[in-house]
Amino acid sequence: MLFSLHDQYEFQENTALLKLLAEKNKIIELSSTELQKLQFELRKTSQQNWQLARANSHMLAELNLGKERVCFLYILFSLHNQYEFQENTALLKLHAEKNKIIELSSTELQKLQFELRKTSQQNWQLARANSHMLAELNLGKERLKVLTT
Repeated sequence: MLFSLHDQYEFQENTALLKLLAEKNKIIELSSTELQKLQFELRKTSQQNWQLARANSHMLAELNLGKERVCFLYILFSLHNQYEFQENTALLKLHAEKNKIIELSSTELQKLQFELRKTSQQNWQLARANSHMLAELNLGKERLKVLTT
């Protein structure tokens, strides 16, 4: 017998250790491949997250712009309604004054004409302000179109 029992035992033990070492190397190789896959997925997910954050920022900006636009339109609408109310009130006053003028004396007529000119001038100033606000609204709409395109 060339090999002793002890040598055979050591040979079997070395063979078993070599098999274990081969399995360990295979596990390390598989782990390395899996790690590369996970790193790729992490990069991909990070990129998607960045794109979602960018889209979210864009939508938030659009939302804020929309809120500002609604606020601006509400103010403009309120001013326009206030102007129309003042204009109608002035017309009603003018009609009532017309009826009074027929009954009043010449000096009273001159006083009322002065008040009428003053009211007309105020209406003209309000109409000018309204025209200016409408021009600003149109400018704001054009800017909005530019921003949304």
